[in-house]
Amino acid sequence: MSKDLYPSLPIYIIDDDAVSREAHQGILEQRGMNHIMFSDNTDEVLSKLENQKVSLILLDLMFPDCEKNGEDLLPDILQRYPDVPVIIITENDAVETAVQCMKSNAYDYLVKPVNSERLVTTVELALEFGDISNENLTLQKQLLSGQLQHPEAFSGIVSSNNEMLSIFRYVEATSTSNQPLLISGETGVGKELIATAVHKCSNRKGEFISFSAAGLDDETFCDRLFGHVRGGIEGATEDQMGIAQKANEGTLFLDEIAELSYENQKRLLQFIQEREYYPLGSTKPKRTSAKVVAATNKDLKNMVDQGQYRADLYYRLSTHHISIPPLRDRMEDLQLLLDYFIDMAAKDMNKRFRVPSKKILACLSEYEFPGNIRELRAMINDAVVSQKRGDWLDTKFFEKYVNKNQPNGVQIRKFQSSDSAAFVSALHRLPLMRTLQDTLIEEALKRSNGNQTIAANMIGVCRQTIIRFLKK
Repeated sequence: MSKDLYPSLPIYIIDDDAVSREAHQGILEQRGMNHIMFSDNTDEVLSKLENQKVSLILLDLMFPDCEKNGEDLLPDILQRYPDVPVIIITENDAVETAVQCMKSNAYDYLVKPVNSERLVTTVELALEFGDISNENLTLQKQLLSGQLQHPEAFSGIVSSNNEMLSIFRYVEATSTSNQPLLISGETGVGKELIATAVHKCSNRKGEFISFSAAGLDDETFCDRLFGHVRGGIEGATEDQMGIAQKANEGTLFLDEIAELSYENQKRLLQFIQEREYYPLGSTKPKRTSAKVVAATNKDLKNMVDQGQYRADLYYRLSTHHISIPPLRDRMEDLQLLLDYFIDMAAKDMNKRFRVPSKKILACLSEYEFPGNIRELRAMINDAVVSQKRGDWLDTKFFEKYVNKNQPNGVQIRKFQSSDSAAFVSALHRLPLMRTLQDTLIEEALKRSNGNQTIAANMIGVCRQTIIRFLKK
């Protein structure tokens, strides 16, 4: 089995001192950073960079046998590759030169002999800086173009909502990053679907592995995540691989992470930061290159403020953060979702149905959907199963469902003629017909979050009436 390389693009060490090169290589490899390339002169550097992208550069300043020294080479590197962090390595007597390099936009400098922890920390921070810089550039390009690079990755997510489309572009921009991603949102909004899209966009070689942390005690959580060796836990007669190993070179999706105990929060933080773990009962660490995507339906920031969640883990997880809007805030997707789920349910049950009636759309547009997309899908499956005859779904099924399940006991009731009479008689002065129509249209658009079709269905007019109103 081939050895996993980290980072995905090599660290480029440029130093004419073989002892120094090997020492830096050894320190980095001990911490899992084993993807390294070298040059012992400055003459070949630019040609190498043309043929090989790198994650960062460690550049020595002194090259007595070369035409250019490190200080001379630095401007060329920064001009051609402004997004690659460059860390200067210098002797004690050249610190002032290193400071001048920093002013020219070098990332940082280290003084020989380099302290091991300082080297590792500086390189790790530079890798994170490079990741985020590249993601920002990708995101800017996508926002300007308005186009998705991997539309197929989002084929299972039905939406024309602008906020959702922005999330899709953000997913594409951050998917190749090694940094964690936190997905928050109410139950049923589709957090795992977004996590799956992240994996598809990342082009990672490994698998997408999903794992829920809900309801697990400390030992079970560690056993499921890290695995164990023979004798590592009671009754363990053989080694057992954990999902951290199964997700290597892929994506590890951790759901319900708000449910972790304080001790397991600490373990998860160390796992994410160090990219290594110990199977239960083992003294030998294992490393992983899996991208961690975490999800929760809780307000983690509020839990941090209340002292119920570790602040360091929260900020580490939320290096990148996606908040998925609830269905009630993207009602323009309702018609698309209805068509999509009815078609799926009909195919599963070998039935055929026409496009749902406007009455069903108007009825559901008044509903809060506390269970979001998952609830809508379950509702439609139930309606399709319940339909014994005909190819039109029964409107009464949806009316009964909405009245029974509307949050806070709110009942959806049709506006009767007696309501109209009471409404008119309560007016001191009758409004003009045009004023009344405009007021109704404005209120319908407000309740439907600007969806013209739903607004028209609410008040019994055609969509062209809404369009003419908006053009005035």
